[in-house]
Order: sequence, then C-alpha cells, then structure tokens
Amino acid sequence: PYPGYSQTYFDHAHRVLKGGSSITFPWAMRNSFRNWYYPHVREIFSGFRCVRN
Repeated sequence: PYPGYSQTYFDHAHRVLKGGSSITFPWAMRNSFRNWYYPHVREIFSGFRCVRN
C-alpha cells in the first residue's frame, strides 16, 4: 500500500493502471505509480502511448 492508504484495495471490479500523465501530481509522475479505475469508464487521465525506436 501507498502512504495514506490503510490497506491494499482489490475488489475484482477495478483494473490497475501504471504510471502518471503530464497532468498528474508531481509525486505521481513516475512509472512505478499505481492507481485503479473501472475498465468500462472512459477517463481523460488514462490511455497509452505507442513509441517506436
């Protein structure tokens, strides 16, 4: 669990998202950050980026 959370939260209805975006808090802008969302809800804060090297 992260500081400020009392216990691990998992209820089989949410999905875990990894990382942050350009509009998240500075402390969350790292690839090890985890958050959770419902898979059927559209969020402006989530998505993915394709990179070609």
